[in-house]
Amino acid sequence: MTRQLEEPNSRPPFPTRRRVLRAVAATGMVAGLGPAVLAQDVEQFEFGGEAGGWQGRSPAAIDGETNPPLDLEAGQTYEVSWENLDGLPHDFTILDADGAELVGTETVDEEGATETLEFEATGEMAEYYCSVHTEAMRGEIQIGDPTEEDVADEPSVIAEGPTIGLERVAEGFVAPVGFEVAPGEEEADEDRYYVLDQVGRIYVVDENGRADEPFLDLTDRMVEVGDGDGDFDERGVLGLAFHPDYQENHRLFVYYSGQRRDGTPEDYDHTGVLAEFEADEDGERVDPDSERTILEIPQPQFNHNGGPVLFGPDGYLYLALGDGGDGDDTGMGHVEDWYDGNEGGNGQNTTENFLGGILRLDVDSEPDEDHAYAIPDDNPFAEDGELEGEGLEEYYAWGLRNPWRASFDGEGQFFVGDVGQLLFEEGGGAEAFTRKW
Repeated sequence: MTRQLEEPNSRPPFPTRRRVLRAVAATGMVAGLGPAVLAQDVEQFEFGGEAGGWQGRSPAAIDGETNPPLDLEAGQTYEVSWENLDGLPHDFTILDADGAELVGTETVDEEGATETLEFEATGEMAEYYCSVHTEAMRGEIQIGDPTEEDVADEPSVIAEGPTIGLERVAEGFVAPVGFEVAPGEEEADEDRYYVLDQVGRIYVVDENGRADEPFLDLTDRMVEVGDGDGDFDERGVLGLAFHPDYQENHRLFVYYSGQRRDGTPEDYDHTGVLAEFEADEDGERVDPDSERTILEIPQPQFNHNGGPVLFGPDGYLYLALGDGGDGDDTGMGHVEDWYDGNEGGNGQNTTENFLGGILRLDVDSEPDEDHAYAIPDDNPFAEDGELEGEGLEEYYAWGLRNPWRASFDGEGQFFVGDVGQLLFEEGGGAEAFTRKW
């Protein structure tokens, strides 16, 4: 696309977002857009006209396209130049949405003849065509209205307004994947945070940065992160939740990718472990030997582990798990599915395993004889649940692929970021479970 410099002493136009992006594409930079860019105000298009359609020539975005759409901005001046390619009668005419002609060139029937049309784009422009070959030689016009920034007095790529600065507060991590604040910590120490380092450690971060020694080190009982099948690894320390009364009882809960434990099939990758720990009285360290296993989940693959752990406003502990890994709901560890379009999948299964679901556990009541926890009576498949007897009682929600992070808002709504496949994320990256307490 070529542009013509405006007349001397006239004010250069404000660079719209579209024009900035075009400049970036052409030059590879934003900062330092020179006067030659900011001072140009006429955009040019070149076509070849023949009975089979308008043939785009320039700018490069339309080169070789037949009847390409023209992306214009209201108030901007444009120039269309075209050449008669076949010696048949043609003209270039712009229409509104009702088909009324707005501006156009003369009709020429000499092969090799050229015509030029200069015009200012308006919001009513909808199409361009040849009035002789109305169907074959016809393209769409898209008009973008100028924003307030477009008519700002001073040309600037970035408008004036609030600025954002970045300050490094801690370093020395391998792969930080989680960030938590302990309940009541605001009163005890408002600058104290807990960071999950995927390789197996949890660190305290305060006003002095990352502590030298980990708050909790689980590397001796975990898989070796980075030893998975591929160039990435989704195992590790994946979730941390402090008990609502942490300042009094020092209890915390962690989900991590443990070494394969008894009961996990030999061909499975690892055992997912939900465990309770207890911090020391001053809250500076957690003794790894204080571990009490709450739940063990056999994990067939190294990926799709999920892992967020959190307490809800009801006081129950929630654990979100991935669907077992591999890809396309198939592969080792996936149960037979209930529809013909796929061989397997755990997301819709609620009877064979916990994979692809969110569990809701009572870690404060007396555990029953089969578990290290109690089951809330109103879980969907529990005693007072809506679907009693049709699935494992720990289930709260299911149908997920790889729920990576989760949180409750102030109104009790439960939001889960569920990682999608390739181009798509489930629900745009978040699904809301709107049960309230």
